[in-house]
Amino acid sequence: MDGERLKKLTRVTGKAIRRSTLVQGTVFTLLAISTLSTLTILFWATDLSYPLYAAMSVVFAVCATSPYIYLGRLILTKAPTTLRQAFVGVITLAISVYGLSTYADALVLDPHPDPQEGFLFVLIPLYQWGACFAASVILEWAWHRQSRSHHAGAH
Repeated sequence: MDGERLKKLTRVTGKAIRRSTLVQGTVFTLLAISTLSTLTILFWATDLSYPLYAAMSVVFAVCATSPYIYLGRLILTKAPTTLRQAFVGVITLAISVYGLSTYADALVLDPHPDPQEGFLFVLIPLYQWGACFAASVILEWAWHRQSRSHHAGAH
């Protein structure tokens, strides 16, 4: 490989790495904001003066933030390309907007919140996990499809 082609390849690779890092950083920022916003709404709506409520809110917090933690892991393990990272970013944005708007509507904007609305922190993550599962299946399919095409091209 001559020096000019090596320089061009290095320049293109460097741009791709910077773009990928930017997308990944944006998704992680969105995940952090979503997690902190969810926890803020949860603890704002919870009366922590009762030990049972405090214990239940910890369980609810684990349930409510688990999809965000999974998406953070997913982008690190199954999204090596900028396109796949952007796909995880779109899924993250969708489940974040859905979850946070539902929590805010039921617990912050409602002038008379019902104690049973706390179960939203269990139900909403189930829907979010459905979206996470669909994203995982699509990324896994793309991963295997790409690896098959690379192996087919090698022969």
